[in-house]
Amino acid sequence: MISWAYVFAPPGVDLGKVEEKLKRQYGNHIDIQDIEEELKDRQETKDALRDVGAPYQSFRMYEVTWYLPRSKVRALWRQAASQCLGKLERSSKTIRVLCGHLLYYCGQRSEFYSPVDFNLLISRSDLKPSQIVLLIDDVYDMYYRLTRKDELFDHAERIPVYLERLCYEQGINIEELSPEQLLSYCMGWELRTITHLLSWG
Repeated sequence: MISWAYVFAPPGVDLGKVEEKLKRQYGNHIDIQDIEEELKDRQETKDALRDVGAPYQSFRMYEVTWYLPRSKVRALWRQAASQCLGKLERSSKTIRVLCGHLLYYCGQRSEFYSPVDFNLLISRSDLKPSQIVLLIDDVYDMYYRLTRKDELFDHAERIPVYLERLCYEQGINIEELSPEQLLSYCMGWELRTITHLLSWG
């Protein structure tokens, strides 16, 4: 008997570790297709990022959501999800799992949006999941993971941008701030980041 499952998560939840655990548990019996892995590896995605001048050679979802408009990301999501579903349809494994995130977060615009085309997920009559799993992560784990180097809220990358925006919006001269004032602004950024992560749950 073939078992289908959809495993979804909000932004910030690391599906890669979940997929590794499933593979260890079910071994050769499971086929896992990850929509985001497919999306970022597609040539169409790489071309779209190069067209807008994204300054990276190895693209992650961070760059996809940062540089591309929602409409383009949704179109790429649909292509990637369709490809994943096709692979699962053709799979010889008895356990077939589709993984992905229901919401994306664009750090450049500080906005959430859903790339999901639910019609695509429900229109294929032979791909009805027997289980739908929604994963939720602890906000402090998410904060720890997402503020590390090269992650969405990397301190070294995002705090200077935040301070630059404050200078522009409030007419503050950073060089004139005392260490205490600068620390206060940095703590404001930390609080804003944790509030963002809490809203993702």
